[in-house]
Amino acid sequence: DVVVVDGMALIRKLYSPDLDWVRGGQFQELFISVQTFVETFAACGLRLVVFFDGGVDEAKLGEWLNRRKADLAKVEKVMAALERGEMPSRSWWIPPRDISKQIGGAFAAAGCPVFFTAGEADREMARYCRDARCAAVLGKDSDFFVLPVPVYLVLDSLRLRGKDSTVTAYARALCWACWG
Repeated sequence: DVVVVDGMALIRKLYSPDLDWVRGGQFQELFISVQTFVETFAACGLRLVVFFDGGVDEAKLGEWLNRRKADLAKVEKVMAALERGEMPSRSWWIPPRDISKQIGGAFAAAGCPVFFTAGEADREMARYCRDARCAAVLGKDSDFFVLPVPVYLVLDSLRLRGKDSTVTAYARALCWACWG
């Protein structure tokens, strides 16, 4: 079975604030993290196909701009802390520029098909999932409740522990039956 993965949603999980994010470049640890992620799913008999956003849809441009402004404010706080000789707060974490390309490369190196879409990946993921008859989509976007995917796996609930891994799953057919 195949799980379609929202690669953008994985950035914080795979390149976490636990790495030396201030100086950046912790790509060996990133590759190991991705390899472990892929191996955990493989141990459960699942293959991964990973999608990344290639741009921002016009409808979501305002939210994207607000997030970039918040990122710039964090960068200013990080720089001020470094100038004072202090370690910046983990709450100011932001991923390195173009980290999606590095994570995509790590997934490709781990044998996973990787796609970068022209805009936001949600609809492309749902289309791929439907057309290829994939088992589920893993992400953290409520859009997947209304997009035609058989099962939505909630990334924030994912706990990787080998074959004892757990995740919250919402089967589309059951959700629609409940919602009428």
